[in-house]
Amino acid sequence: MDRAALDNAVQRAMPVRGMDFNGWDLRGADLSATLFEDCSFEGAALDDADLGESQFVRCHFLRTSMNGCVAATTVFVESHIERASFRNARFNNTSWYKCRLKDVRFDETQVDFATFSGGQLENLIFCRAKLDKLILAGAELGAFDFSGARLERCVFHECDLRRAKFDSAGLVHVIFVKARLAGLSFRGQRLEYPQFIDADLKDCDFAESDLLQGNFTQACLTGAKFHRARAPQALFMQAEISGVDFTGATLTQALFVRARAVAACFHGAQLYQANFAEAALGGADLRDTELTYADFSHAVLDGANLGGAAMFRAKLHGARMQGTRFTDRERALGDDPDQLASDRWLPQAPA
Repeated sequence: MDRAALDNAVQRAMPVRGMDFNGWDLRGADLSATLFEDCSFEGAALDDADLGESQFVRCHFLRTSMNGCVAATTVFVESHIERASFRNARFNNTSWYKCRLKDVRFDETQVDFATFSGGQLENLIFCRAKLDKLILAGAELGAFDFSGARLERCVFHECDLRRAKFDSAGLVHVIFVKARLAGLSFRGQRLEYPQFIDADLKDCDFAESDLLQGNFTQACLTGAKFHRARAPQALFMQAEISGVDFTGATLTQALFVRARAVAACFHGAQLYQANFAEAALGGADLRDTELTYADFSHAVLDGANLGGAAMFRAKLHGARMQGTRFTDRERALGDDPDQLASDRWLPQAPA
């Protein structure tokens, strides 16, 4: 097949199967609305090409240059893409299904809904890219570099991202579900409405970061750092935060319901109206904290240190406080008789 035959096939929307385009110059070519099956583009130049609505099934892209290409409603199926470049490309409603991508550059790309499902993804570089609605699910992941990128409404489902880099990246409404991010650093970054649901965040560094309404429900945060972080209205419900450092953090109205926070350090933290109901806080350091209107109902505070904490109308209803140290307990609220009666009420068996 020569270039004229390829142009004719594309114009007629005819399938192109088993063809060798190795080394071809297809810069600016119209390759839209075409099925390419078992084709090779090794060393080819597809810069600024239009790939809209095309499908690439079991195709081979090695050292292929696709900078500035447009891939709208484009599908890649079981294709192998290695040492290729998509710099400044634009992806809209693009799908990658069971593909193998290795050493691929997506620097400064613009993504408006793209899905990577299944396959193997190793060393993908998204530096300074604008990623809106990027979804990664069920793929084997290696190194990823999102340095300087902006991620908005992206989803990482059951992904191993321990080798990923998010240096200076902006994250808005990004969702990590059962993702593994242990050891990563988000220090000093701004993450708006991040969702780390049931995620592995062991030894992660969120120090001095902005985490507006961050959701860490059921996440494992052992060894993580949040000192001087700003995380108002954050959710740590049923999270494992034992030993975590929250020194000087702003956690106004944060929810720690049923969290395990044994020996956690909240020294000097702002915890106005924070809710620790049924939380395990044994041995926790809560010195010099702002706990006005905080709720410790049914929490375990055995051995915790609340010296210097401001506890105006903080609720201690039903809390365990063996060996707990207070300096402002008289301003806190103790057991509520009506609530105690309600807690102890059991339905009567029918006569």
